[in-house]
Amino acid sequence: MSIAIQWKTPPEAPKQTYSPASDTQEIIDALRANPGTWALVKEDTYPNITTRWKKRPGFEAKSSKVGKTNGKYDVYVRYVGE
Repeated sequence: MSIAIQWKTPPEAPKQTYSPASDTQEIIDALRANPGTWALVKEDTYPNITTRWKKRPGFEAKSSKVGKTNGKYDVYVRYVGE
């Protein structure tokens, strides 16, 4: 029996970055313009982003796990009013 081994260096993990405040304000404005409608605001990220959105008055946020093992989530947010 022969085992196939591939010798290769794994790719570097992308650095996690957060949207600048200006981007966040654009997202807030867009959500307020479409109250009650869910929007995917961040993909393949950490779930603490969801908590940050939940702390904003008038917003609801949910996360959905991406894959089974990478520990990353997609974050959905909607504006429901003050």
